[in-house]
Amino acid sequence: MNITDIHLDEPTRAGALRQLADFLPKAGAYAENRNFDEPGHPQVSRLSPYIGRRLITEAEVVSAAREACSPSKVEKFVQEVAWRTYWKGWLELRPSVWAQYLDELGTLKETYAPESVRGRTLSAAEEGKTGIECFDHWAKELVQNNYLHNHSRMWFASIWIFTLKLPWQLGADFFYRHLLDGDAASNTLSWRWVAGLQTLGKHYIARSGNIARFTNGRFEPSGQLNEDAEPMEGPPHPPAKDGPAPLEPLPPVKSDKRLGLLILGDDLYLENSPLAAHAIQAIAGGWPSELAETHRLSQAVSAFNTKALEDAGARAAKHFNAAYTPLGSSDWRAALHAWYAQNKLNGILVMAPATGPWKSLLEDYHKTHPEQPIHFARRAWDTALWPHARAGFFKFKSKLPALLGELC
Repeated sequence: MNITDIHLDEPTRAGALRQLADFLPKAGAYAENRNFDEPGHPQVSRLSPYIGRRLITEAEVVSAAREACSPSKVEKFVQEVAWRTYWKGWLELRPSVWAQYLDELGTLKETYAPESVRGRTLSAAEEGKTGIECFDHWAKELVQNNYLHNHSRMWFASIWIFTLKLPWQLGADFFYRHLLDGDAASNTLSWRWVAGLQTLGKHYIARSGNIARFTNGRFEPSGQLNEDAEPMEGPPHPPAKDGPAPLEPLPPVKSDKRLGLLILGDDLYLENSPLAAHAIQAIAGGWPSELAETHRLSQAVSAFNTKALEDAGARAAKHFNAAYTPLGSSDWRAALHAWYAQNKLNGILVMAPATGPWKSLLEDYHKTHPEQPIHFARRAWDTALWPHARAGFFKFKSKLPALLGELC
């Protein structure tokens, strides 16, 4: 099986819409079939790489699913879409968790250097050479296809942590490097949840019988897994902020300023955003090599990001009737500064990134160029849902019907 077998070979909005159209006839059976990991993953939507970059929005997906089936039939699917929003909101309210993960990861990479004994254990896991057939299959599938079924991600993470005794941070890093839908919040917090650190004292154990059932007997690692592990222990969560930082008012739509539009990689549908009506003089975007190098992202993930940004730039250029400038990958910051000066801009409009690599990159840029005003916008979806991610998902879920009724 290769990447085209699971229809993730078109990193464009058109590809996202095609993927959604492929899924909708099966949306009503999602709750019943979603836990089965089958070749090609026909029972799930496979929309996460598109939703994560907002080549298609959560509101669009939820509305389409509800139109295709009765709301009760697609309730579980809608909740799964909302899970990603919940994770983003949770991390946005506690950004120190992301910073702590990065710090711990840096230390662990030194401890697990390739030439060390620990490093060889790590390499065996990443290369699929542990002798646990299902785990080895998923490790190779991840690297080859840059995608894993969600149930397999949970099994894999549990085996990584509790059977192989590897640090969860290194597992999260392995996923983030290779997953097309790698997301700072969903990836990091899901690994913490499996370990027992996210919902404190509650972990996820991969069990042989469960794996056999939901892989239709393809795998049955009887006697190979640690099925009696205790959850990891960790400190209490940092207190949640009151809510996402409020945004300054945007310049008026008919502004006398020369405004540029900066496209970041986590919101690529700018013609359907709070910025859509603004007068734009110039557009810029591009996939920075700095992000690829810092997080050691695979070539496939970087290529997907590059093409997705190109697609967003072409669509934005047509919508705003302004030239799109690819910033290039080698020196994104210098290219952004030059673009701003060459177009004689008075400010930059941008969709506010969530806690993660893009937000850090833009914050670092703004520190060195404070003379360039940056004006942020946020989608109504995030504004409405993020503040409710203060506690567990079930409290968040209880508020969904009313909130989605206003958004979709």
